[in-house]
Amino acid sequence: MSQRLVPRSILMAMIAGALGLPIAIAVLWGVSALLSAMDDLGGATVLRYLALAAGLLWAIDLIGLVLLQAVHALADRDDPTKL
Repeated sequence: MSQRLVPRSILMAMIAGALGLPIAIAVLWGVSALLSAMDDLGGATVLRYLALAAGLLWAIDLIGLVLLQAVHALADRDDPTKL
């Protein structure tokens, strides 16, 4: 039995983030536009910055998922018991 390099819980959390963050970004951006239309420029600006931060987290999450996939692929290749 070999131990996994990347725990399954971390991988599942990153996949959930990759699927959930775009939804959160869209909701934040939409509510920001709604607040802007209602002349609440302060709230709209805060939500716009939160959407930007969520977008950065999403990009970091996607890069991390690609790197984890590479680590997983290399670990499987080095395991001589798997064919």
